[in-house]
Amino acid sequence: MKTRSDAILLMIGLALTVVVYYRAGVAVREEGGRCLYTFAPLMNGFEGYREFKQEWRPRLFSTFLSSELLRRCDAGPRRQFEAGELDQALYLEKAVVEPVAAWQALWFAAALACWSIAFRKHALAGMLGLFAGVMFAFITPHPNFRMYAWDAPALFTYTVITVAVAKRQPWLLGATVFLGTGFKETAMVGSVCLLFFPYRPRIKWAVFLGLAAACVLLKSAIDAATGNPVFSTMTATDAGHIRIWANLQVLLFRGPWRAGGVAVWLNTPWLVNAGTLLAFLFVPRGKDVWMWRLVAALLVGGLLTFGEINETRIFLELLPFCLLAICEFTARTLNATEDGSEPVAATET
Repeated sequence: MKTRSDAILLMIGLALTVVVYYRAGVAVREEGGRCLYTFAPLMNGFEGYREFKQEWRPRLFSTFLSSELLRRCDAGPRRQFEAGELDQALYLEKAVVEPVAAWQALWFAAALACWSIAFRKHALAGMLGLFAGVMFAFITPHPNFRMYAWDAPALFTYTVITVAVAKRQPWLLGATVFLGTGFKETAMVGSVCLLFFPYRPRIKWAVFLGLAAACVLLKSAIDAATGNPVFSTMTATDAGHIRIWANLQVLLFRGPWRAGGVAVWLNTPWLVNAGTLLAFLFVPRGKDVWMWRLVAALLVGGLLTFGEINETRIFLELLPFCLLAICEFTARTLNATEDGSEPVAATET
């Protein structure tokens, strides 16, 4: 029976991954050169990388791997194109569209696998939730649509962080947060979870500060190597890059975007991650809920300050732990209904 259920989950995961691959390919075709700019900044050498947009340079691990992928996938199609065997459209399809679509799909598949192995009883709900969040980020029409190289790795990073915290694996958490910082600096926020581990206060604070310091050093080293102001994630010294007021206006006062005269409500930031974040805010007390709310507050605070919240992809890091809190709340609710116990919000584990 277990083998049969595993096979069904595997088929579902493969089907979802294929859809993500297809949708990513459509997105790359829509994005064109702007997408290629963020996926291939290192194809022309490290010196050229210093001209890459300042706030994106610290995501060196993501851009290095994506550039390597495109470089390796470009060799064969380029030879065919130069030999006249491929026209320009087919060349771009094989050299750019297919590799970028595969990049998105493989990171997504890795997140699905990680979730399913760690949270077997929530496997199907988590897989569908991750899929819904990714589809919301890349299908919902809005004028600030983007696809960048570090979004999919960030989703995987926070999936592993969620697993490490739920299973109380400090070494896995530390390694993921540290390495994840090189893919996207928001991973370092995961270090605060160590403060909720069952250690003595001195040990918790020492481990937390040590990990945070290591992340700062890694970030600073990447900044120095790429010509960035040290530990300047965004161009915060420029008032134009402090976007909190503009973001609050979008969130609270502006109406929906209109496409051909038809109001498009689904792109509202209130429904990011297919409504998962909004639902998470109403989950009553339970295991780790307040810890995850602290992580969410730190991430959202940074996004409101430096991001553009209409770019719904930037919220993907919140998706895994929001899903876990919702899944565990649902499981507790079902158990309480079956055995007639007190409401789940009455106790905290």
